[in-house]
Amino acid sequence: MNNNEDQPKLYPNRFQPGNPGGPGRPKRETERAYLDAIMRACTPEEFTTKLINMLNGESWRERAFAMEMIAHYSLGKPVQRTESANTNVIEEALARWVIMKQQTITVVEPKE
Repeated sequence: MNNNEDQPKLYPNRFQPGNPGGPGRPKRETERAYLDAIMRACTPEEFTTKLINMLNGESWRERAFAMEMIAHYSLGKPVQRTESANTNVIEEALARWVIMKQQTITVVEPKE
């Protein structure tokens, strides 16, 4: 017999009966006020200067953070790849390409 009461819980205070949970997400006005305060505190030019200073800094953590920020905002975060065990990657890409070509909308100009 499996008795869950004998086992220690990983998160003892989560999802307990009678626990209403956290405060939830702030209201839109509150989030807007936070965003406005952040934007007033640091202009894009100041942020860029801070990133450049971090790149030239001595701490490897600062340099890594600056490089990550620059990469994410210039190149974008990479899309997570999914692999399927039963097909060839090239065949799968070609099949997706065929589907995309079929879904392409063609615009037909009206005849005069």
